[in-house]
Amino acid sequence: MSDPRPVTPDPEAISSFLKIIGGDLHLCSIVPGGDRCKGKWFGDDAEAATTWAMTENEHGKGVYWTVNCVIPGRNKKATKGEIRAARFLHVDVDPPKGLPCLDKVRAEAELRALPCPPTMIIDSGGGLQAFWRLDGPADLEAVEALNRHAAARLGGDHCHSIEHLMRLPGTVNYPNARKRENGREPSVAKVIHVQ
Repeated sequence: MSDPRPVTPDPEAISSFLKIIGGDLHLCSIVPGGDRCKGKWFGDDAEAATTWAMTENEHGKGVYWTVNCVIPGRNKKATKGEIRAARFLHVDVDPPKGLPCLDKVRAEAELRALPCPPTMIIDSGGGLQAFWRLDGPADLEAVEALNRHAAARLGGDHCHSIEHLMRLPGTVNYPNARKRENGREPSVAKVIHVQ
């Protein structure tokens, strides 16, 4: 049975997550099921980024963060050539094709049991996103190769690129029409593990 209360973004969760990330904040918003992406670079201004994310999300747009560091001032979705440094390895584990949901408890346990467990796991609303924080500068092609390997090993989606966007915790994940037909409902993305 669905919860009758409306699902709304959580500004404290957004702000808290952005502080975990640190500086070089770059966010994007996308209308569910659409392909128009609006991006904005915030640098170290987590407060402005939180306000922007709240406004975009309250207007029914999905809000995402760019995993890696974008060149300063980029107010569109970043291209691969506009990523200046990597800060995380990442993988996005969603429900298998044709299935409405992922066994998140099992998937999280499997991620945390890895020989090198993720430093952060996000419940995106549909699946889990895992991140391994890098200690310092890394070759961007090597990062993509490791992301690709993690996706193959863990059943992740095809989202290994260094310019990839991930769901911003604290924002509502509005499923597109196809996902709603499979039983998905709006839900708030959240950090479920961080070291």
